[in-house]
Amino acid sequence: MNNALRKLFAVYRSRLTSISLSSPQFQDVAGLLESSAQLFCPNLTTFELHTIFTAHPPGYLGLSSFLSDHADTLQHLVIQPRPPFATDIKANDYLYCNWILSKDSDADSTSLRRKIFPRLITLELGLRNPWDPFDHNLHALRHDSKILPSVSMLAPTLTNLTLTILPLSFIRISDIVDDLAHSSSRLETLRLRAEILCPQLFDILSSKLLGLRYLDVDYGLAASELRITKSEKIQGPVSHPGLCN
Repeated sequence: MNNALRKLFAVYRSRLTSISLSSPQFQDVAGLLESSAQLFCPNLTTFELHTIFTAHPPGYLGLSSFLSDHADTLQHLVIQPRPPFATDIKANDYLYCNWILSKDSDADSTSLRRKIFPRLITLELGLRNPWDPFDHNLHALRHDSKILPSVSMLAPTLTNLTLTILPLSFIRISDIVDDLAHSSSRLETLRLRAEILCPQLFDILSSKLLGLRYLDVDYGLAASELRITKSEKIQGPVSHPGLCN
């Protein structure tokens, strides 16, 4: 199948502007992208990938090379750690997060964190917790641990950011907003999921992302106040459970 797809690429690659790949098996994607030089599409502006990331660092070489080869032309990038309609994706969380953040030296050279997309306008990322099945240290599950590389460095011209799947703690949202605010951010659209909707969230957004025109926040709990200790550990909201209009 991959050979047939490569032949198809060879015919159309000079005209392709958009590619969307979806598979429950990452090895299918990795096998297709192994010969990234043969798949170079000079006019590619949109790339979407929906797959369960089951490979260890060496398995990402083809994907990494493909993204690097098209970094200067890509304007829209979607990466989701599951194909449409998939439900059970916990088994890939650590491997996926490792690829995004290069949590060990083996993943560093192929990591998404090492990329720069100078023309990227739209970025959609599915996020997961960095859960390691071999790490019994509870620190690995902390809700304030880093799960996203610097967006301002990854895509300095970004105007639309969508973060899906994982509800984000206030600390994680603050880190993302601070990163964008410390750069010459052009962000106009932000979509994300929040663990808790609270006044402090709107405060940081309105004070730091001044160019924002569209905001979409999905949430599971609304709070009138969020108590945070000096160590920045969330102690709990002053609220009532359930969704609020």
